[in-house]
Amino acid sequence: MAEVFNSLVQRQRPLSFVLRRRTEESGLLGRLARITSLSDLEKFEADLAGALEALRPTPPTLGAARTASRGARRWRRVDEHNGVEVIRHYIAVQADGDLDLVATWPDRADDDLEPVDASARAEYDACEKPGLAELERLRIAEETWALGTPDPPTDAEVTWALYTFVELSRDEERAISAGEREIQSIFTERIRLANQILERIGTQLADYFDTELPQWFTELIADRRDELTAREGVTATLAFPSSWPMPIPKLVTGQPPGGTEPAIGEEPLAEGTNVGFAHRSRLDEATFADVQRVIRLWANSVERYPATFSKIGEDPLSDVLTAALNSSLPGAQREVYSRTGKSDIFIYANTLDAGSGPERVFICEAKIAKDDGTVTRALDPQLFSYLNTHDTAAVLLLFVKQKKFDAAVRERLAALRTVAGFIREEPGPSGWPIFEYEVDGRAVHVCIATVHTPPGKADQ
Repeated sequence: MAEVFNSLVQRQRPLSFVLRRRTEESGLLGRLARITSLSDLEKFEADLAGALEALRPTPPTLGAARTASRGARRWRRVDEHNGVEVIRHYIAVQADGDLDLVATWPDRADDDLEPVDASARAEYDACEKPGLAELERLRIAEETWALGTPDPPTDAEVTWALYTFVELSRDEERAISAGEREIQSIFTERIRLANQILERIGTQLADYFDTELPQWFTELIADRRDELTAREGVTATLAFPSSWPMPIPKLVTGQPPGGTEPAIGEEPLAEGTNVGFAHRSRLDEATFADVQRVIRLWANSVERYPATFSKIGEDPLSDVLTAALNSSLPGAQREVYSRTGKSDIFIYANTLDAGSGPERVFICEAKIAKDDGTVTRALDPQLFSYLNTHDTAAVLLLFVKQKKFDAAVRERLAALRTVAGFIREEPGPSGWPIFEYEVDGRAVHVCIATVHTPPGKADQ
């Protein structure tokens, strides 16, 4: 059985901590953090009251009491050298509601609410050299109340009960049987104090769900609304020349590289036999060039507001870029560019051509380029791990916060040339270099896009 209402519970299971943990485990905070639009935020706010009510537990309460089974005989120490044989006489009190909360302490209660072992602990702490007798009295006080299943079993509706006891020697039992002593008042007082603790738990529950929790979410929603409003405002500042529309991305297909000779151990095919080859989809080179130009225009807009964008992390930066890429498609009825990871953007072949497979034909990985290790890991293994086509177009978008932009870019590019599989580099249509790598037999062309986002004076 679990001991309750004592100082150990007071120290280790304060009710405010348990309620906050339950809120975190409910998933509501995660849902709020994943919201990326003001419309979704409004829906979350509209549904919040019902979600919080569903999270609200039933306050624990006590019901009827009855006698319970007796404990085994034990030796109760009177002092360091003497003791007496006793037996514990239990009563069980029906417990209802959220019983996990019985084993908490209402830490917002008044100071006059004390654990059941407060007096014994004060006596123990006051002893200069507490002995075994003081330690045993403290332990008995700590065990005053415990939560467990009814023993002996009762009707099926009563599944849990709170237990308390008194220890009686044989002489004490005789005195009670003869009417010379009574213990009813002991149990009555304990039940009164237990109800008082549970009432304080109920009061704190009501305060948490009626006031504290709604206020906390109101502040979180306001902060999230401010963040999303600023982010959508940033997106609104990004404009593309109307004279330069971007064509809808296209795919090209081709045979897998290599000759058509049969593999070793295979019989040559008979003359005239039709041979079918699996064709792999890849992003059209012209489309890849267009994508680079769009990102360059987007990057130019970003660099006009460095202080604003320096405060935004990789994930929201990728959100903004994804929106910008999709908005640059004339008449597109669907999102060609999609987010499926933390800071990555993909084009899937089957998004452009329903007859193609789900291969990723374009990858953009955004990263704050704080050092060489960060950018090389962003390429390998992170970007390379996404590959599933033979010829993949990719952009490694690096946000450079260092004041000395050119020097930092030179260092990052030099580090990327050391990544295994590097073959060559060539200038790209946007002014950024394109690095070519061979990865597991695949040709990967990576545009290394660098954007300068130094912090403003107030952020330095």
